[in-house]
Amino acid sequence: MLVDIEFSLAAHMDRARTFFSSPEWTATNEPLSEPDIICAFGYEKVRDGVYYTAPNANHSFSDLIDHDRLCFPADGDLWQFRPTYGVADTAEQVLAHVEPEKINTPCVITLTPVFRHHQPEQDGWRWCKWGEYIGTRVSQADYLYDEPEIDMVLLWHLWPLNPGKYDAAHRNAREAQEANPAKAA
Repeated sequence: MLVDIEFSLAAHMDRARTFFSSPEWTATNEPLSEPDIICAFGYEKVRDGVYYTAPNANHSFSDLIDHDRLCFPADGDLWQFRPTYGVADTAEQVLAHVEPEKINTPCVITLTPVFRHHQPEQDGWRWCKWGEYIGTRVSQADYLYDEPEIDMVLLWHLWPLNPGKYDAAHRNAREAQEANPAKAA
């Protein structure tokens, strides 16, 4: 089951904005612009439980991830029978492949776009390192930079969440929003 974690991602963005404009950071570095912060830590909600994110977005909600389930699935657990990451062309392909309606554990899907025009000429993004490709195009090269017809791919990851931690964090976020409705607006 896909669940909303926008409260956790938004809080992470607020912490990033505060840190990268703080004297601790600016004493030795230039302040990061809002576009830089969004590129490094940002997200965009596709629907509940599905987010376009920057690379390593799991750090934004790592306190909610069920690391035991991620690493050591229980016997008969769905996580054991399907990959939890890969490459696609669209969010719709990922949802059809993952079938979140068949998963009883709260989870989140992150989608990270990788663009050909951002790739270096050598040692850039390679197909073989990111899991099964579930898209419809045909790769013609090892590296995305060398692909003649593919401009962008989506790296997807299915993250199981610890139900108790998710419930507590969601409840705390809802209570904070009710206590300070002006900040939520």
